[in-house]
Amino acid sequence: MKEQQTQKKLIIRNGDIQIILEVSERQARNKIRQIRHYFKKEKHQVITVNEFCDYVGLQYEDVVSRI
Repeated sequence: MKEQQTQKKLIIRNGDIQIILEVSERQARNKIRQIRHYFKKEKHQVITVNEFCDYVGLQYEDVVSRI
C-alpha cells in the first residue's frame, strides 16, 4: 500500500487570507494587492504561501495548518 502524501498548497487566495487573518473579503483583496506591490508582481501573477508568510511575518506551518 502506498503512503499518502499530504499536498502542500502553493498559492494563496482571498478566501485563505480571510480565514487566516480573520478579515473581510475586501480587506483580503487589499492585502493581496499590497503583497503584489511589495514583491513587484503584475496583476495576473499569483502570490505564494511563502511570499504571504514573509510579508505578514507568520510561520509557514501555522499558515498551512489553517487553510
